[in-house]
Amino acid sequence: EDTEAWVAHLRLMSDAAKYTHETSLHLGLRIKVSLDRFYHAWPSQAFWGLMIAANFICNIWEAQEPDGGAELESLFKNLDILFTCIFSFEIVISLLSSWFLPFWRDAWNVFDFIVVALSITALVAEELPVLSTLRLIRVFRAVRLFRKFKSLRIITNAIIGSLVPVLNTVLILILVTSMFAILAVELYHERGALQGTNDFKNFYFALFTMYQVSTGDSWASAIARPLFYDLPPEPGDMEQDREVTDYSPLIFFSTYTVVASLILLNVVVAVLLQNFQNCVDQDNNNIRMEATEKAFRAEDLAPLDPILMSLSAFDEPFLIERYIRLIFRRLDTNKKKKISWLDLAAGLREMPFSPCIYFTVDDFDVFTNDRENCDQDGNLDEEWFLVLFQDQLERFYHRQLG
Repeated sequence: EDTEAWVAHLRLMSDAAKYTHETSLHLGLRIKVSLDRFYHAWPSQAFWGLMIAANFICNIWEAQEPDGGAELESLFKNLDILFTCIFSFEIVISLLSSWFLPFWRDAWNVFDFIVVALSITALVAEELPVLSTLRLIRVFRAVRLFRKFKSLRIITNAIIGSLVPVLNTVLILILVTSMFAILAVELYHERGALQGTNDFKNFYFALFTMYQVSTGDSWASAIARPLFYDLPPEPGDMEQDREVTDYSPLIFFSTYTVVASLILLNVVVAVLLQNFQNCVDQDNNNIRMEATEKAFRAEDLAPLDPILMSLSAFDEPFLIERYIRLIFRRLDTNKKKKISWLDLAAGLREMPFSPCIYFTVDDFDVFTNDRENCDQDGNLDEEWFLVLFQDQLERFYHRQLG
């Protein structure tokens, strides 16, 4: 027991030193924490998502009216400037709230920064022919909508995570298609020229033609069937009256269709779906584990059990409220009507409870719902202290009954 108390005491002192260092640091740290809470709050995320959706709708409107005249062109330009300013402001807040390396370690943040930077460059240098094409990057702002909503983000991450495992299967499909394209040039280059088509003029044409065959896009009537004959049909000729001169296209294209379309493409889809489902399950499991861990910590805040046990002895609610308020006033040694984690941890430790209460920074974060119930300086007022303590007492009752 002495060893455990000593370890807990060291833990408390370590957290106290960390907290004191952070709170005594320059004002930039407090600004960073405040910006982080503001940026990741759901109203802010909903606002940014709404702006991205509105920008995408404006892009659709602009594409629908490509020749709308000078008035519409001026309107779209002003809207583009407005949205660029809004998204630039968002990037600045995100960068400051995650300063510095954490911002660049997130691939979504890097993508957002590139899109906004290119948009600003296109606005500043819009008269330059080369840089003016950067205005097309505005369309990709809609992709940023995926990161704002959890369900879309899960699907997007799953798709990206599925691409790497499926590359091997896609490589096999490309090799098979390239092999058939080479054979097609050797077999049907001259006949295609006589037919007046460029389907097998060279490797690149043949590769695209075989890709068309793999998609099933009218390959039998437009590509394969004319190769049964040496010459193109004369005006008025019926196909049933023409004499077939070569049956090799039947074997060639049927073989490729079976191998590429019926086997390899389905294998690609199967591998993609399997890895997609695995990625989705993994993301969902991570989310459930985080939610379960947070709920478990919130429902089982063991350090407060000694004081909650004493509170459970009161039958009247007003007595419980009075006792909690007395605890707060005892903890508020500076008479500021607000207490920090350091005040709470030091005050609880000095109270005559057995075992001694060691209240860490992590416990304080759980107690205050990740400090959502604190002010911008991380302090807790008396009313919130009362509400949170009553909530912990209710959870304590449930644990005891369970």
